[in-house]
Amino acid sequence: AGSYKKTKTENFEQFLDKLGTSFMIKKFLTRDTPRLNIESVNGNEWRTTFSMGTKTTPFQFAFNTPVEKQTTWYYKTGTTKVVQESDNKWVFFIEGEDNIDVKETWVFQDAFISIEYMSGDVVTKLTFSRQ
Repeated sequence: AGSYKKTKTENFEQFLDKLGTSFMIKKFLTRDTPRLNIESVNGNEWRTTFSMGTKTTPFQFAFNTPVEKQTTWYYKTGTTKVVQESDNKWVFFIEGEDNIDVKETWVFQDAFISIEYMSGDVVTKLTFSRQ
């Protein structure tokens, strides 16, 4: 749990291209710096909230339970299932409505979260530092 700010990006534009992201949305996503808040809800669920400018994208989930029609902060819509692989590793599986799937691997460290986004053979890595 905590608040984070994106501090490092690798290959993000190529990832957005793979998803078929429009020019205007891609410009918005690469221009602003997203913030991430993570909190425990009801003891058995989690809520992640990405904020960029005036756009806020919350996502509430329980591990191993699919969530229908979820739209990510990078405008990907699909069914999302989150698996906790270890104490410090969450994996998000997003089955895209457009048949383009995404796997997000979140690795938690004391000072930051490293998130790897993968769609097909395209991989991007973002680092969010604790605030």
